Amino acid sequence: VRDFLLGSRSLLRVAEAFRDGTLTFKDVEVLVGDSADSVLFRLKERCHALFRGAGTGVAPEAVFDIAVGALFHEAMKFRENFYQQAVYAPKLLSLESRGDDGAARLLEASRELLAGSKDRSEGVLRELTRWHRETTHQFETLVTIHRDNAYVTRFLIEHRELAEEALGAPLEALLSRFWGDPESAYRLAGRSFLEGGHFEDALTCFERAGAGGDGGELDRWRAYARGMTAYLASRFEDAVCDLGVWCRDPGADASFANLAQAALIRAGEALEARGEVRVAAQAKQLAEQVRAITERID
Repeated sequence: VRDFLLGSRSLLRVAEAFRDGTLTFKDVEVLVGDSADSVLFRLKERCHALFRGAGTGVAPEAVFDIAVGALFHEAMKFRENFYQQAVYAPKLLSLESRGDDGAARLLEASRELLAGSKDRSEGVLRELTRWHRETTHQFETLVTIHRDNAYVTRFLIEHRELAEEALGAPLEALLSRFWGDPESAYRLAGRSFLEGGHFEDALTCFERAGAGGDGGELDRWRAYARGMTAYLASRFEDAVCDLGVWCRDPGADASFANLAQAALIRAGEALEARGEVRVAAQAKQLAEQVRAITERID
């Protein structure tokens, strides 16, 4: 996902700079080359390693691998043509201007080749753009197939600007395209963040996932994420309040309950040390309640 999006963005920028007359060979080297320094090389090698010879059950992945290979080779053609135009020709012209007879003869012999290099670059770029559209279509097909993979969802959400530029659409439209609606994508990513202990990121996703307010699963996750975020920020009163909301219907995830119990115990100790006896007692009571929940789940 990362390398495709980086490659797509780089290719779009190369095409725009070429049309504007501002493209440099260094820009092209970032896009494509014969080493891991170029993003399309990395993408090609990763796809070959993952998808070639993987059997008959991965047809969409195999098609994507072929499309990426074709995209890479078209990009290499563009690189060679642009090198003649941007690097080779200026060097010969510079030598000729200094009176180098050998360079003058070589330039004369190469004049027709160099004269057509820009036209050839334009033609190759058109073909490269066509392959980019096809590869993007295959990539989007794969994302849809693997939309239950929360790491894919998280990557698009965490790298919003990259995804929008590389795929040419606002993030909300992309999430709707792949997950049916943005809310489903945010719920999936939020749950994954929650399981990984990234409570603030989880809370952001749950808040974007919809209004909630009906006491359902989303409200429960939101309260838990908000409570743990507050705890990590040493806002212990807020943590006790929000984890208290979660305790009303904690679900059946023992790992969440264990973390909540530890947070409530430590929050209670900190509050008691500050003389906030009432909230400290509430924290201890909730910790006992969560302990009972944990035992029931186990």
